[in-house]
Amino acid sequence: MAQPVSLLHTSDCHLGSDSRGREERAFESAVDFAIARSVDLFVIAGDLFDDTRLPDGLLSWALAQLARLECPVTLMPGNHDAHDPF
Repeated sequence: MAQPVSLLHTSDCHLGSDSRGREERAFESAVDFAIARSVDLFVIAGDLFDDTRLPDGLLSWALAQLARLECPVTLMPGNHDAHDPF
């Protein structure tokens, strides 16, 4: 019998768009929620960052947040994300 799968879906996080850090706090809360609920998959459906030029330390911070998860993470690009091969 198939087991149910739980996932957390988020999109349009736009990390780095607000100097007051609202998006970062919301993203951290989403990660906290996923951990508390032991989700099977964390889905980010585009626009994790607001721009391809990130404020200092933001990429490291975002990776540290994702590293807290014990489940796979699926990240799909959005229109604010880089589509270059490099």
